[in-house]
Amino acid sequence: MGNEVKIFHTRMLRAMGDPEAVYVDGANVGECLDDLVRQYPAAEPLLFDKRHNVFNHMLVFVNAESLKKVELAKPVRQGDTIIIATLFSAG
Repeated sequence: MGNEVKIFHTRMLRAMGDPEAVYVDGANVGECLDDLVRQYPAAEPLLFDKRHNVFNHMLVFVNAESLKKVELAKPVRQGDTIIIATLFSAG
């Protein structure tokens, strides 16, 4: 079953077909995000830039451990939850 992904980005969820639950496999955050894109190709242009870097306005956390963005190389364990959110600002 892999790791659960919680997505707080309405546009991405709609592009993915509004799945009830999302699970990915991978040894680290980057592999998990790649698996997400493999399963839901429409998520890729909303998550990654042309160099395959996560957009600056996208936040990725593991188990909500901190408010700091995680590195793609951060290892994940079976059962970890990956959270994807977008940073909004208003003026």
